[in-house]
Amino acid sequence: MVKVLVIGLDGGTWNIIEPMVKAGKLPTIAKLMGEGCYGDLESSLPSVTYPAWKCYSTGKNPGKLGVYYFMGVDIKMRKVVVFKSTSFKSKELWDYLSQNNITCGVIGMPSTYPPKKIEGFMVSEFVTEDVGFTYPRELETELKNKFNYSFEKTESHNASKDFLVNESVNLIKQRFRAAHYLIDKYNPLLFHLTIFHTDNLQHVFWKHMEKNDKKYGKVIDKVWTLLDTEISKLLAHFKDDDLYTFIISDHGSTSIKAIFDITQYLINKKYLYVNYRYAFLNLIYNLVELARIRPALISIMEKVKNLPFFKDTPSNALTIHKSILETPIDWNRSKIIPLDDGPVYLNLNIIRTKEAYNKTREELIDQISEIKNPKTGEKMVKEIFKKEEIYSGDCLDEAPDLLILPNEGYDIHHPVGNRKIWNFNPKGKRFATHKLHGILIIHGKDIRKDTKIPDAKIYDITPTILHIFNLPIPSDLDGKVLKEAFKEDSAFYKRNISYKKEEPKTNNEEKRIKERIKQLKKYGKI
Repeated sequence: MVKVLVIGLDGGTWNIIEPMVKAGKLPTIAKLMGEGCYGDLESSLPSVTYPAWKCYSTGKNPGKLGVYYFMGVDIKMRKVVVFKSTSFKSKELWDYLSQNNITCGVIGMPSTYPPKKIEGFMVSEFVTEDVGFTYPRELETELKNKFNYSFEKTESHNASKDFLVNESVNLIKQRFRAAHYLIDKYNPLLFHLTIFHTDNLQHVFWKHMEKNDKKYGKVIDKVWTLLDTEISKLLAHFKDDDLYTFIISDHGSTSIKAIFDITQYLINKKYLYVNYRYAFLNLIYNLVELARIRPALISIMEKVKNLPFFKDTPSNALTIHKSILETPIDWNRSKIIPLDDGPVYLNLNIIRTKEAYNKTREELIDQISEIKNPKTGEKMVKEIFKKEEIYSGDCLDEAPDLLILPNEGYDIHHPVGNRKIWNFNPKGKRFATHKLHGILIIHGKDIRKDTKIPDAKIYDITPTILHIFNLPIPSDLDGKVLKEAFKEDSAFYKRNISYKKEEPKTNNEEKRIKERIKQLKKYGKI
């Protein structure tokens, strides 16, 4: 019986894998490459965890999903929205398979919280709280009791490097142990496992790897060696099956050349204005973060919140999180609102005419395109896209108006209060940034051997897997079947690719969705 195993390695990059394979440190991955096909996997734009993992599981571009980043800017409501799984407007790979009574298992994919009902099981990752993270619901208690199943704590970013390494290694092992158990319990024909912690560790320890630091220079090597061993054990679980294995990443990773502060740049250009009450709060946040006394922040905020200076401050701003930009923005004067990693929104409450909109976009494109690294003269930007140039679908109105694709090694950041546009010596725990191309390895008896596969995109994985299961490809998918991965004499290669038009939601489906929303509200999830 045909089974498909998808192993997602967040931030997985050939920059790390290729040297380790050549050095004989990743024998399992080397074997899969030698007996299968492999190559770059082009990510979504922007190339970040949200929306990239969902672009894989839906086979669609963000314009059909309505999510373009971890957050979105709601211009009309003058706020920043944080997305969950329920924010994405599309069926996924496991939905199509479940409709055909094919049992699926999903563990650890960011953007799956809260989890959905599928034929099989789902265990979310990147959760907002340590509850309600499984389908079926009772599986949560089972995982906690059997494996002490848990999640990375926010505080770990402020903890020691030793704590972060130990925690990440324990969580990786925990995921694989749970995988073995749930595969035995459910016997899924499709099993997906994402290891999210690789990305975080690479952000933190990349500089130490490059400098061959005595204490931390081998952390990334050790984690990838662990992954290789665990993948080998997982493959052994399927030794009697006709197994097709996909190893993918949501994006690549590379060393940071410089961090570009898009917010300060726009402030200097008079496109963005800050409400300085919030900027002051952010300064306090930064100071206590540097001093590693985060609990003091809450205490300070509670003491000052009733002072006249802060009397109109929204309560959520009193526990400022650096990734939430809405509180510092002066929405009455700011024409442009940026987010990390390239999305840029125009404030249509100020830019009211089509002529002004087009003019402002062209001005921004011209100005940002010419930004150069003051040390090297290299341009920071590879390309700037208008939303209609890269996105298509019913959610285009919600898309950022521009998307900046930086040249490799440049990290676009949006903190408030730094006052410096360029940072060439990043401190803290971010020494690697994302790159557009991640990794793809496909292995199975009917897959070409030791073959480089060109031009694969993250949208192509779902249609390729549906083809393996001999199911029609929904006609609204943006990806294609990677037919070039199959041997020419195989049934997969010879089989015609069939398509089907997705049926509109029925009244029963709408009723089920409304009921699910009602349940989520009841439990305080939305």
